[in-house]
Amino acid sequence: MVYSKQVTFCASNPPCVAEAVRLAQLGFIASTAVNPGSAFSFRMIRLENSRWRNAPYALTGHAAGFEDYFGDNGWSKPEYYPGHPYVSICYRLFAMDSTRTHLLPGCGAQDKELRKQWQRAIDEFRAIEASERDVGDFLLGTADALANKCPACFGPKRLNRPHHTLQLDYMIALDGNFQQTRENNATYDVQGIVPSLFLSDKAVPDMKALVENTARPTKKACTESWKAADGGAGRVSSRKIDTGLVAGVCRHDIALKMVNLEKTGEKLYFALAIVKHISDHLPPDARIGVLYDIACNFKHHIEKRHLLPELFERLEFATSVFHAYAHTWGCQVDYNPRLIPKFGFTDGEGCERLWSALRSLIPINRPSNKSHRLVNLAVRTQAVNDANVSRLGSWFTRRLRSAKARSTAARKELEAVIAHDATWSEEVLRVAWQDQRRAQAWKTAAQEAEEDRLRESELYKLAEELYRIDCIIDESEPEALVGLNSKYDRLAREIDQAAIVQLQRSGTGISSTEVIAYKTSREILLSTRRGRGGSTLGQREANKARKTEVKTHSGAEKVRNAYNKAVNAFRTAGGSSPSHVLNNLPSVGSLASILDLEDTDLFWQDGFFPHVDAAWATDPWVKRGIVAVRDLDRAAEEFARIGAEVRQTLAWLEDEHDLISSRQALWLSATDSAPTIYDHDRVERAFGSTVYATIRDRALVILDARMRSLQKRERDWFRDSTFLLLWYTTRGPADTHEPVPRALKRLTPQLLLNPGNVSKTTTATGAGARSVAPREDASGAYAAPSESFRTTDDDRLLARRITEQLDTDMNVEGAKSLHDLTVQMLELQEGMLYDSDSSDNLVPDEERSLSDSDSEE
Repeated sequence: MVYSKQVTFCASNPPCVAEAVRLAQLGFIASTAVNPGSAFSFRMIRLENSRWRNAPYALTGHAAGFEDYFGDNGWSKPEYYPGHPYVSICYRLFAMDSTRTHLLPGCGAQDKELRKQWQRAIDEFRAIEASERDVGDFLLGTADALANKCPACFGPKRLNRPHHTLQLDYMIALDGNFQQTRENNATYDVQGIVPSLFLSDKAVPDMKALVENTARPTKKACTESWKAADGGAGRVSSRKIDTGLVAGVCRHDIALKMVNLEKTGEKLYFALAIVKHISDHLPPDARIGVLYDIACNFKHHIEKRHLLPELFERLEFATSVFHAYAHTWGCQVDYNPRLIPKFGFTDGEGCERLWSALRSLIPINRPSNKSHRLVNLAVRTQAVNDANVSRLGSWFTRRLRSAKARSTAARKELEAVIAHDATWSEEVLRVAWQDQRRAQAWKTAAQEAEEDRLRESELYKLAEELYRIDCIIDESEPEALVGLNSKYDRLAREIDQAAIVQLQRSGTGISSTEVIAYKTSREILLSTRRGRGGSTLGQREANKARKTEVKTHSGAEKVRNAYNKAVNAFRTAGGSSPSHVLNNLPSVGSLASILDLEDTDLFWQDGFFPHVDAAWATDPWVKRGIVAVRDLDRAAEEFARIGAEVRQTLAWLEDEHDLISSRQALWLSATDSAPTIYDHDRVERAFGSTVYATIRDRALVILDARMRSLQKRERDWFRDSTFLLLWYTTRGPADTHEPVPRALKRLTPQLLLNPGNVSKTTTATGAGARSVAPREDASGAYAAPSESFRTTDDDRLLARRITEQLDTDMNVEGAKSLHDLTVQMLELQEGMLYDSDSSDNLVPDEERSLSDSDSEE
């Protein structure tokens, strides 16, 4: 792979062509822009950069491997070495007099370490890519456009129908990460690069100043336990100069913006700065859902400090689903996205999945300088974003199937509840759920303290009255005690019940927390293996986990005994209560039964004792019905959102294709000067030239690359019938007309007539399969059907439905040809029957029966 190459450089001063440019003309990228010591093949750098984007690795070991390889092929010899006649990937530049006309094999004229030369070349290549991307955004006028990052969330809404109306226009998930750090000694940084993924240096300080100039709010009960509450976590390691990241992602796990944390912990103004930046790029009336693991505190923080009042009115807050279970139940009924409207089945854990995708950068970035760390994060994040956008079709399909399954299960559960007691209709159960939310709503610490004070005062008055009656009984004659005895018994029962309520309020809260801690420690221990093939926990951490387990087990056992005593006392004191209330009183048979309960079990909801007269607290059928109607509501929201996102994706695809095509035509028609829609000075600065012919050629090359990138995305989305099925399945009622989107019209004929592009299927065998008659090809000869022809019943049905749809939409351009092609496809597939393993859940039962009848004809 090593060979020599004769190259002539310009010897004039200044040179007519810079050395780095001359090398680029030959297909090599110099390691430095001035006086380069080494050059690498563009193809090699592109290959390695693509590999790194998808599976990051440290360059040290990679460069060492190159050194070993080239060393075996004469790499270190200073004299000329003819080597092997293969394509070279690395050159060392030697000066032969003042013209530097000879390149010889090897690397590192300026640096002895190949790693540094390799890193510099990759840095140059990434800078070229970033510059090309920025110029492309300038040409299209889409700089920092959110729709280019996630078409599903931020695409045009013009194709949405009335039944796709959403209560929240956009959703953002926020979270911090403190594993992505940089060591103190990695301070040398001459590049000073801050990729566009990160907020500007001005945005965060401005938000910090705005927050710090406001008064601190009063605390709420749930917020007091969070490190990032109010002012945020302030403790950081003195050995780290960059201490972490805060990111904002959309519903589809696509990173929108990040903030780099420097010598600080997780402050709420970082998240607020991200929300503010994203909202500035959205319509002024857009309603935004914000999911954050401490959303309860985040909202309280903004509200009490009166921050950004115009924006705050348009925000809805929810905790991410996994983190929600660490909050109190009173907080969950207000912020758990599974329990509140508008969020559908969005889980808000997109940042966690992003951190997982970036985890391989942790050891690489710690010794890196600031610019390398930020660029590494930006490059890898862009690769993750591209992959997520390419998989939008499968993402929609998976979420749609999940929502449909949950909706079906919830409907069956609701029918069972109504069959048991017809008075609990769907609407009545919704009213009961709202009553439960109001009764168990989140309160400030001061409000809870005041309620406890009033409850204790009431209990004290009852005890005082009881003591007075007790004294009267001791001093009175027996015949005068008839009325006082009954009053005495009633007061005693009231005191017992009030005291038991207090016990239960503290008892179950402790046990829930203890059980969560116990499960966490057990999970850590059980996931750790000794020896090969398993992760290592370390002796110190293992001992901590064991101590936590023993302590939690002991504490939970004590609380269980106290709780069971309270239950027995309550049953004794509540002798006049209805039998079903006492029978449904939850009790604990063993500690193991507590440990088996899920964190969301009704047992932890603290509802029975304080609300003994409420059906939602005591009747298990009502509890089941409330869960069912909640799932139905979330499923309906999810259906509407998926339908809207599919159409927004298709609308973006159409508009982006039209935009690139129009700009290409504009530059082709402008033969003498840049199109008038551009500022002349900005055009020259963007392209680094004043010669219009050069500018025009470069602009057309960049626009052509954008079009090819868009076409690749089209192929990713339309490689099978996924988007077609999604569009069809999320249409409105049968009596409403929805024209076929132009993007689908352009690609559907190719999809339907190219058998390799239909959904994944398997050939049916047995009595149901029939032979296919040969068909006549264009030359008149008969050809056997292709073995790869795998059209499903659902595909045939879909094509038939699209044909019927087009019958009522023939005035749309292209509809006639698509209609004819679809009819031809149906005729061609007559007599073919295949089973599908990919789209059964997407076709309604009544339509699947139609498909079955068609196949039997």
